[in-house]
Amino acid sequence: MKHHLRITRSLSTGLLVATILCCSNAFGKIWGPLSLGMDRNTLDATLRSDPAFEPPGEMTVMGSSSENDRFVTRKTFYGDLCELSFRFGSDDLLNAVSFYSKTGFEPSLYNSRFKARYKNLFMSVSDRYGLPLNCPDWPSPERMKPNRVLFLHTWHIGTKESIMTGIMRDTENKCYVVTTFVSGKIRPPQNNPKAIKAWDAVPEFFDLIKADALNAKGMAALAAKNGKAAIPLFEEAAQFGSSRALWALGQIYAGGKGIPADKEKSQQYYRQAAEKGFALAAVLIDKNFDAAMKELEVFPEDAKALLSTCQRAAAEGSVAEQFNIGIMYKNGYGLTKDPKKATRWLSAAAAKGDGQAAAALKTIK
Repeated sequence: MKHHLRITRSLSTGLLVATILCCSNAFGKIWGPLSLGMDRNTLDATLRSDPAFEPPGEMTVMGSSSENDRFVTRKTFYGDLCELSFRFGSDDLLNAVSFYSKTGFEPSLYNSRFKARYKNLFMSVSDRYGLPLNCPDWPSPERMKPNRVLFLHTWHIGTKESIMTGIMRDTENKCYVVTTFVSGKIRPPQNNPKAIKAWDAVPEFFDLIKADALNAKGMAALAAKNGKAAIPLFEEAAQFGSSRALWALGQIYAGGKGIPADKEKSQQYYRQAAEKGFALAAVLIDKNFDAAMKELEVFPEDAKALLSTCQRAAAEGSVAEQFNIGIMYKNGYGLTKDPKKATRWLSAAAAKGDGQAAAALKTIK
């Protein structure tokens, strides 16, 4: 057995806290059915048969072939849909898999939304595998050659495997996060012990905090029975990744909010919110969180990561996730029922003017 450190976030200070965990050296699947060491035929058959992946050139519902020439994920990998790249060794067995995020960020967003996106990846991987081996300085775009990955953090995740996360800048100067699983132990980039303070200062949920303001305006519009005015507000919040906005859109299209009902669209929004871990939407899929995630075809490891991400977002100050985590603790949905913790998180959201949280507080038993 090997001991390592796991990153968690202090709920009182927001700082990174290291706690000792114990884990086995053994390492199995990378993600879903993917494993290092697969032969080409097995890998190809797996990718073409599993609904989590879209093969290159697959026919779309419009009758045309998709433009991508790589396999892509239909499910999010650490928060993003990704293109996949594979490398095989001399023995013709898979020895590296890279996940290239399909969401690119313009140069003007590099030090805000993109930094937060990379921080989210960094925290999510660390939550699963422990602290990285290194902590380099945040790079300037000038350091990155177009279409080349600049790897930043490295983890040894087993006796023979490593994972690296980094950044790629394309020829249009958009930046993407990249995650690579590789056979063998990798020597990490140069370490700067002082850099951990700078990384800790980067907000992980920049977009969700932005979405909170839009959600508040949308809720006010709904309170005034103006669903038409609320829709664009929630749609913009949803583009910032807000599961609560998706749930609200599902409610609007369910009817009774001042616009014609559209049951199919309502169910689509509810499902998207559930896939992001929003309790009030997920419970519509199943009364048990794990069963709901299974029904949604979310991999078990992703479901665990989803809960951890929601908790970190609540700790960073996202009103929507404070409400969401409060509901989970209140009902014992996904998290162990705990009235004190439910009160804590719902109170935090209510203190910021969240009416639903204030109403939920009154029903805690």
